Amino acid sequence: MRRSETRTTFIMMPDSIHPENNNDDAIGDDAPDERAFDALLIEAMGTSEPPDLTFQILSRLRQEPVATARTVRPIASESPASSQRRSSKGMLGWCVALAALAASVVGIVWMRGNHSPAIQIATASQDASNETSSAVAVDIPPKSPVPTDATGNNETGNNDLLRAPRTRPEGIPMTLPVAVGDTPSSEGNPLLAPEATRNPGQWSPLPAITWVAQRSGNEMLAYWAAIGIRPADQASDQQVIDRVKRSSGIELSIADLANAKSIQERIATDDDSKAVAGRWLAHVTDGGIDQLSPENRSRLVNDVAKSFAGQSPLDHTVAQWIDGRGESSSAFYTAMAGSSKSVTDGVLARRLASLTLNADLRCTRCHDSYIEGSGRQADYWSLVGLLDQSLVRNKNQWTVTPSAPSKPLFYDLIDGRRRVATAGVPGRWLAEDDATDSLADWSSRLVGSPQLATGIVNSLWEMVHGQPLRGRVVDPMNAPHNDALSSLESFLVDDLRNSNFDLGRSLALILASPANNRAVPQSLEDAWVIENAEAKAAAEAFAAALPEKSNLPLTRRLDEAMRAIGAKLGDDGKIALAQIGENGVKGPKVNADSLSWDFPDRAQALPVQWLLPIEDSTERARHLAYLAGLNELPKPVERALSAMKAAAVDETTLQTRVWWMVK
Repeated sequence: MRRSETRTTFIMMPDSIHPENNNDDAIGDDAPDERAFDALLIEAMGTSEPPDLTFQILSRLRQEPVATARTVRPIASESPASSQRRSSKGMLGWCVALAALAASVVGIVWMRGNHSPAIQIATASQDASNETSSAVAVDIPPKSPVPTDATGNNETGNNDLLRAPRTRPEGIPMTLPVAVGDTPSSEGNPLLAPEATRNPGQWSPLPAITWVAQRSGNEMLAYWAAIGIRPADQASDQQVIDRVKRSSGIELSIADLANAKSIQERIATDDDSKAVAGRWLAHVTDGGIDQLSPENRSRLVNDVAKSFAGQSPLDHTVAQWIDGRGESSSAFYTAMAGSSKSVTDGVLARRLASLTLNADLRCTRCHDSYIEGSGRQADYWSLVGLLDQSLVRNKNQWTVTPSAPSKPLFYDLIDGRRRVATAGVPGRWLAEDDATDSLADWSSRLVGSPQLATGIVNSLWEMVHGQPLRGRVVDPMNAPHNDALSSLESFLVDDLRNSNFDLGRSLALILASPANNRAVPQSLEDAWVIENAEAKAAAEAFAAALPEKSNLPLTRRLDEAMRAIGAKLGDDGKIALAQIGENGVKGPKVNADSLSWDFPDRAQALPVQWLLPIEDSTERARHLAYLAGLNELPKPVERALSAMKAAAVDETTLQTRVWWMVK
């Protein structure tokens, strides 16, 4: 190989490094270093020209037999023995150094010519064939021959080696399946743009719902893969249709299933938008909508139906309800309050905070939150204080009154001291530095609010699946939290905000999700409590469906709890035990009807593990009532608790039955 070829192949040495081409003017300040390097070569190798090791290096790289290297000419002034020793040592050092250098050069050139895109776009037809597969697809491209060597020279003496087939790097691209014809371009598409360039609320145009549904589906699959959950089998089409009818009040066709665009169009119809609006209002008010007159109920449902039909942004509607400008403001507050007769009982504040602020107030009425550490008792009473001074109740109707007298509201600290509440909405709930001290200011911050959007997304998800997308760790059942779940929630929240709070679009995305067509595992249908940990974990992560819950009133649940221990609930609400009296006379006859399928016959653990530090059984039951959104343990449930303790029901089963009654 010629000298110029050697320089190009290995280290691209300039001609100035060789003595015969030396030019002090051209070398400049680097001349001493260059000359020293020449002297080093002559001393070590007997020549200023590096040995040609191309064939040996490539042979080693290909793991082929190494041919004999070219003999190195010794320095004339040295003896043969010393020259051989010096040449051997120098040869070994240069082999190691040049092999590493050549491998680096070959590797860099090789990889520069083999870049592959990091993101794949698949069609909906390709994705539909394996819906429950992992969202991460491995792309293994075919091997391809490399036409030239690393220098781009086709005239080298070792072309056969350099032209040998090379395996391209195998990557793990992110698959983004989309419907044919809806493939988005990264240019101008905010969902493909870097996070820092996004401007929530101002994306234009809005991405096609088909593409958004495919991506949110991939987010769900990625979440299951991240937590190691294997999703249950798909449910039948009719099972999915029946499930959607029960949860949302709309009846889909088989053609609508898993088609977000078709589902959105169906939701937008007049009848279906009103049906789903009624179901959603019943959910967020915990049934408080039933407290309204038919006229007020119809007005409130019509307002929400416009948002499900994509005709009116719900954030503006809620803002007008909050500050009293909306025609249905009184109906909204009355439904949210339900059967509550005073703002200070916290029912209205808890429901409003959950929807509009995505804040959980269940565990902060009496003390700061011990579990999640984010809730403060002072914040709870600040919101209660604002509502207390801004609303009045007259003839079972709650209305906003700007002239309400400002009166101090006191609350008890956990140590027995009393403190006055500072009326307002805490800034941390609004993700802002300053708090708000009026309903008008609060309502103005709800327009486009990410907290409101998050509350709506989780309420829609809970309406469909029975639990929020991102639940609270205090709950007996919630999906494991990780970055993949947060990413899915953020994706849906961003889409809701940028669709101008189109609830029909968000609900369509949820109904078209892979989580909505999972089957109910057999172990959950047979026994919810015993030996079904794997199926329960899948259900918590939305990878399996839950059986339909027993829709029973409290009196019926109390009756079943008593019949399980051989007792009955009297007409006066007292518990009558069935026992053998004196002379063998039996006590009151107990109804022997079968119990509900989900009645906890026995349990292996408490409903929530944070009850363990609480030793008193009654106190545990009271905290379960608080967790269920009640301000106190109902008296009939407390009497049932005493009866179960008298019947020697073990503590874990006893508390599980209390939760079944109050939840």
